[in-house]
Amino acid sequence: MTKNLYLVVGKSGVGKDYVVNKLCERMNLTKVISHTTRPQRQGETNTHYFVSQEEFDSLKDFMVAYTHFNGFDYGTTADVVNQSDIYIIDVDGIRYLKKHHDKLSRPIVIIGISADGTLRFNRMIKRNDSFSEAAQRFMNDNVSFLNWEGQVDATFDNSKDGDNCVDEVERFIRSKEEEQA
Repeated sequence: MTKNLYLVVGKSGVGKDYVVNKLCERMNLTKVISHTTRPQRQGETNTHYFVSQEEFDSLKDFMVAYTHFNGFDYGTTADVVNQSDIYIIDVDGIRYLKKHHDKLSRPIVIIGISADGTLRFNRMIKRNDSFSEAAQRFMNDNVSFLNWEGQVDATFDNSKDGDNCVDEVERFIRSKEEEQA
């Protein structure tokens, strides 16, 4: 278990899942698996617990992170977060989590992942988002991330080499863990 909880945030298509999955493999980190009411994407595995609206609503009183995005609910409980090391989360989810931080067992560190807009859009299309879904995500992100600069502890670019981005984030996490020693 890490001394900090690492929140990974970035616009759609920046490669958050790639970075976090590689970090989990390399560093033996446990990723938060959140609940969502959205349908599972083709080929998508271990990203969320896909539940009905009724199941999701039954968990709401226990949630420390919650967001409503693109017509669907996403969230997770304090128990899940406190047993995990790293969490892919959106801006609204971070705001909600900060309001419920007293239920968490350790400090949070926010890591931003960025990438070129054209690349992000192409990645969304490649993962089987329709053109209109990708365009909607792109527009939603532009609104969500307004005035977001300065809210993260560090930002890493994932436009060119995903493994290099993972290397940089790994070094950052290791240094933050050493600071807590």
